[in-house]
Amino acid sequence: MSAIISGLHDVVESLVKDILATMEGIPEEDLNTWKPAAEQNGGGAMNTFAAVGVHTASAGKWMLLHQVLGEDVSRNREGEFEATATMAEIRTGLDDLLGVLHDRADDLAATDLSLMPPTIRDNHPTWTRAAWLLHLVDHTGIHLGHLQIHRQLWDAERNAS
Repeated sequence: MSAIISGLHDVVESLVKDILATMEGIPEEDLNTWKPAAEQNGGGAMNTFAAVGVHTASAGKWMLLHQVLGEDVSRNREGEFEATATMAEIRTGLDDLLGVLHDRADDLAATDLSLMPPTIRDNHPTWTRAAWLLHLVDHTGIHLGHLQIHRQLWDAERNAS
């Protein structure tokens, strides 16, 4: 495994551990239903813990397999934000992302990351495969931050009750 691919795996693994730790102890019902009170008070649409977890795993696998390795991978991005899941299912999705990173390390190392992906990329037409790998890390980290803030709000609202 190349140093870059090994480093990528280590960073994403660390982010996944932090995502799972952030959601640890949230009751199953709240994973799928709770949203910050700010949503009801003009804060705009917000997501559930489960939706963010499902989206993060699905998007990461899609970026890796579809945008970097050029495989035909279907995805329902909008559906990810309506998803319900148990903590075990969220963990499985994130573990699958790590598994793909590990299992496809040789393919990644053999891929010319300076090339454009062979896929449709309307939202980022100039991104190379390397840019998509970096976005996988960035995207996972952004959603970790969302979940950490979500958790702080959940803790504050539940402790205030």
